[in-house]
Amino acid sequence: MLKLEDAFGIKSGLLKISELSATIPTLFTENWIVATCYLSAMEITINKKARELSLPIENKKFKERFDKVLKAVEGKGIEVTELEKMLSKVFWDLRHKIVHEGYNPTIDEVDLIVKVINRILTSLFRSSI
Repeated sequence: MLKLEDAFGIKSGLLKISELSATIPTLFTENWIVATCYLSAMEITINKKARELSLPIENKKFKERFDKVLKAVEGKGIEVTELEKMLSKVFWDLRHKIVHEGYNPTIDEVDLIVKVINRILTSLFRSSI
């Protein structure tokens, strides 16, 4: 297999991602890669914010950590939208399927993930609590 960085003499994280996609194209699709990156960023952000707020999150499932962080942020007077507070079971089921089962999301599902997570990340890090 010809590596893109060899062909073009460029080293880039995006090229590494395209190589992953080429490894097993039916599993590591562009949609899966984008969704997984966003979902991972969301988890890292929630964990970071929990540590900043000194919240006890050890041995908690991600959804529980997420709920604790949103509750703490809201308790400090930061507006948390209904969308962020009430992420549907569908979102959590979709997250689980992508992250833990390798589900390949549709472009509409990726668009939803990107939109929701961008809003969450922006609101959590816009607040200086």
